Amino acid sequence: MRPARQLKVITSQLEVLEEMKNEFENLLANINYILQKGFIWIDDESNELSFMELNQLLANGTSECLGKCIIIANGSEESSPQNLRKQTEREEVVLLSASCSSSHIKDDKDLQKIKEDISEIEKSHLKKYKLINQKLASLEKQTTETILKDIDTRNNLKFEEIMKELQSASDFMSHLQSQNEILANSVKEKTVEINDMRQTLNEIKAQSVTNSSNLNSADTQPYEYSEKLSDNSNMIQSLQSQSDSISTKMNAMESNNCYNITTDTKIDALQTKFYDYKSEPEETLSKDDDSSLDDEAVGFDARVPLDSSRFDLVEDEILTCFTSVTEDVLENFDTETGIFNIPCDGLYLCGLFIDIITFVQHDLEFGIYVRESDGSEIVVGHCHCKQRDSTVSEIVIRQLKENDKVFVKSCKNHKKIQFSNFSHFLCALIKDQ
Repeated sequence: MRPARQLKVITSQLEVLEEMKNEFENLLANINYILQKGFIWIDDESNELSFMELNQLLANGTSECLGKCIIIANGSEESSPQNLRKQTEREEVVLLSASCSSSHIKDDKDLQKIKEDISEIEKSHLKKYKLINQKLASLEKQTTETILKDIDTRNNLKFEEIMKELQSASDFMSHLQSQNEILANSVKEKTVEINDMRQTLNEIKAQSVTNSSNLNSADTQPYEYSEKLSDNSNMIQSLQSQSDSISTKMNAMESNNCYNITTDTKIDALQTKFYDYKSEPEETLSKDDDSSLDDEAVGFDARVPLDSSRFDLVEDEILTCFTSVTEDVLENFDTETGIFNIPCDGLYLCGLFIDIITFVQHDLEFGIYVRESDGSEIVVGHCHCKQRDSTVSEIVIRQLKENDKVFVKSCKNHKKIQFSNFSHFLCALIKDQ
């Protein structure tokens, strides 16, 4: 049986070591947990923790382990002198006290060495932790500056695009306003011209009626003048028909506010032609009166259909957009090729009227062409459309031969253009040979 005092001293020492063992086991378990998390992250077996979270866990765990080691060491230092004092007071055996003191001195040296090692490790990790924090702060600052610069650059680009679009819209609106002003002035001028033309046409109609009456009452004149009177009567009827046709076309043009030809000059020319026919020398002979009245009309009138869509103008290419034929007596106009085949020799009236409903980007030119039997092509009529104009027209009188080809060509290229249904192309026989 051991003495009670010796048992008490040994028991107290064992209790201290047992507590140190438990604390070291807990510390080891914590270290193993942190190591496991780190190895799992390295092997890429789990995405539970990000790099920043794992780095923070390692730094905190290392600091906590170092702190616990210091606490354990301090606790051992505090408990050792108390045990020594108790041993010196209670133990009577000098040998047992000496052995215990030497043992505690050795443990103190080991703990002091461990404490120093832990302090060095803690300092090393603290330096690394501070360096990592500095790098993270620098990286965060750099990333923030880069993001802000990118945002400013994108915003500036969008702002410039918006300003360009607004400037384009402003220029387009200014252009539209100027076009509207020009169109309003043109409509006023054309209204006055149309009223003058109507008055002139009424005078021509009245004079035609008078001349017809005079011709009808000329039956008592000598027989040698009968053929001339019959020819003049036919000419007057033809001029009357042309006057009615021009009047109808002028009304349609006026309703569309798009009549853009020098009509006064053409009416004066028509009136002059009428007087020339009236005062033609008596020696000129014509066909028999009855055969002239029974001649079949020759000609056609083709329009752009209502459901027409946009198309491209190609230089020196025949226009095939006039597919809505309103008149074609002998069916000599081919809507697929846009070519009118002259059926007989004679004097023909050719007309072209184009009303553009899309915005014209640059000047356009259109021509009325005649392809003769030898294959040569000549321009008999020409009209020019400026950017501010939307309507052009041309009327010509031309001596044509049988099997000549009449068609319309564009002299310039233009993308995505559209004509209204008021646009038409016509050709009619005035006098045959």
